[in-house]
Formats: sequence, C-alpha cells, structure tokens
Amino acid sequence: VTKLQYLISDITFTKSDGKTIVDDGYHYVDLTDSSLLSYTLPTKIPEGSYTSVGFTFGFDDEDNQSGMYTDLNTLGWNWPAMLGGGYHFLRLEGNYMDSNNRSAEFKTHMGTARNNSASPPVTTINHFDVVLTNSSLTVSGDFSIDIEMNIEEWYTKPINWDFNVWNTPVMPIYNAQRTLNTNGPSVFT
Repeated sequence: VTKLQYLISDITFTKSDGKTIVDDGYHYVDLTDSSLLSYTLPTKIPEGSYTSVGFTFGFDDEDNQSGMYTDLNTLGWNWPAMLGGGYHFLRLEGNYMDSNNRSAEFKTHMGTARNNSASPPVTTINHFDVVLTNSSLTVSGDFSIDIEMNIEEWYTKPINWDFNVWNTPVMPIYNAQRTLNTNGPSVFT
C-alpha cells in the first residue's frame, strides 16, 4: 500500500431506546499525515449509556454534492461529474503481484457508482453505514475511541477481488464500485 485516504461522516451514538446523537461533520483521513489520524467531535456527547457507535463511510445522498466542501475541493477529492459527481470516499493505492508474478499497480478509488452503459445511466450513491461491533459504552466525561481498518477486507469479504481484472482505473466500473460497497462494512472495528 502506497496511499490510503478516506472519508467518514455522520458519527452516530445510539442509545438502547433507539435515540441517536449524530455529529453532522466529516473527517478526512490520510495515512501519511499524522495530524489527520485523530478527530475531535465538535458535538458534545451527553453522559449516558450507548449501545453502539457508527458512522457513514463517505457521504450520504444529501451531503455528497459536488463543490460543497472547500477543503476537499482543494485536496482534489472531487469525483468526476461524468461518473455521478460528489466526492471520493476512498483512495487506496499500491502494488500487487499479477498473474505473471510481476509487480503491478492498483488504484482503488471509491465514490459514486455510475453505470454509463445502461440506458438510461444508473447512478448509485455508494456510501455505506458502519455500526462498530462491541462498541457499547458509557459516557461520563471525556473519552476516546480507536477505529481500526483491516485493509485486506476491502478485497476479500464477502466478495473476492481479482486485481488482474480490477486494478486501475476502477472509478468508471460500476460493478467494482458496488463490490467495494459490499465489502466495506466489515473493514472497520
């Protein structure tokens, strides 16, 4: 892996009665910038017991609007209009051993899934919601949560990814985008 950047939004704390506290912000993560590896919620989480913590990977329909976020525009995080617009959710790049046992490059970029070969074209906002397993907690003051990503699971669970088929670019490939969406929720703990 030579690059790992991604975006999470709408961090959600759920109580046992189903009520939620949602931080409507977003956080951009770049593995090469240690200052971006932590995030302080601008929303104060009230004291009490919560059954789970979760978030949206990427932006939902309402928030994934092209040009809406100056900081992301500056980073070149925009998703092409011809592919549905909005923003990238993931940039995961590196090298793999191809079927000829040679090093080859992959660029796994995830955002809006658009099938331009369908008539009319099919566009799917490709975000997904994550509910972290074993994330119940009691808030009684300041606290922190560590979120881990198992990078391999982007490519293995539940659908095995064939780098010899989907290596670079995968942005315009609807089925590759939807596979990332299917595999993504199990990536985080």
